[in-house]
Amino acid sequence: NPNGTDETARDVHELVENPFRALPWTFPRKPAVVLVSHFYNEAMLLPYFVAHHASMFDAAILVDGNSTDDSAAIVAEYAPSTWRVVQSTNVGLDARRTDAEVAYWEATFAPDVWKLALTAAEFVVHPTLREELEGAWRSGHGVARLPAYYMCGDDNTRGPLQRFTHLLAQRSQCLRDINSWTEYARYVHR
Repeated sequence: NPNGTDETARDVHELVENPFRALPWTFPRKPAVVLVSHFYNEAMLLPYFVAHHASMFDAAILVDGNSTDDSAAIVAEYAPSTWRVVQSTNVGLDARRTDAEVAYWEATFAPDVWKLALTAAEFVVHPTLREELEGAWRSGHGVARLPAYYMCGDDNTRGPLQRFTHLLAQRSQCLRDINSWTEYARYVHR
């Protein structure tokens, strides 16, 4: 929402950079929250993706689809030590094979671990993620819906991205609302 309203200011504030400070659990049971992501030549967005999500996840598997840019080096430089890059076994960008590969990596974690799959262009926005998961766990749910942004399009007329400056302040082409009654979201599951 690039129109400069209070809502825009709030949205930009939600996409915070809080690397390496894990969000605290507020209840005794502390299941891990992990990220499984896949990327291909995402050097432009990965610094923002890592900085934004570092505090949300206890660990991450990032599947590199054989990038030819410095995507993997960016993860190695900026991500927490609990994040690791693995090489894709797929040749080319095939949605079904990529989904199967993400499912494979999700299955390497214990059944009680919360798992979320994202692309490097998706940004989950949830300041109370662990409280949300606590509520889902206490009510017996194995799935929780999390609001997110999908960064899309090419705003290069605004100039090159400045790392460690809020992404939404630099780019206007993102998807937050699918239509007037549905916001973009991702689902975390156990």
